[in-house]
Amino acid sequence: MIGLPPRTLLGAADTLLTQSMTGLEGRWPSAVTVLLRQALERAMFQLWMSKAPGMQETSNRAQLLCLRPFVDPRLAAQVDHTWHALSAACHQRAYNLPPTAGELARWFKTVEEFVIAVGKIVKK
Repeated sequence: MIGLPPRTLLGAADTLLTQSMTGLEGRWPSAVTVLLRQALERAMFQLWMSKAPGMQETSNRAQLLCLRPFVDPRLAAQVDHTWHALSAACHQRAYNLPPTAGELARWFKTVEEFVIAVGKIVKK
């Protein structure tokens, strides 16, 4: 997978969450959503490349179902829920409201915890 590492994506999402950016009024929630989902998916990619090569070729749903043996079951459940919430938010329709700052902060916390956990697993 080519692209920025999960921690870099998290840093960009954090910047959008905590700093006012000229020109992004009303659009920053969508940008944060995309950055968080990419960070989560890239962390999963790193996990599978390290611990179960080939798994990264399966669907995201299958990958999420297989997280429990590798990370804390509570975190695996949160990551599963968060990925689905982020996916729904990334595919908004004109009649949907963007995610709230509170939702984005919760999703950020889960993705950050997952990225840290994967970093520790990959280093072993």
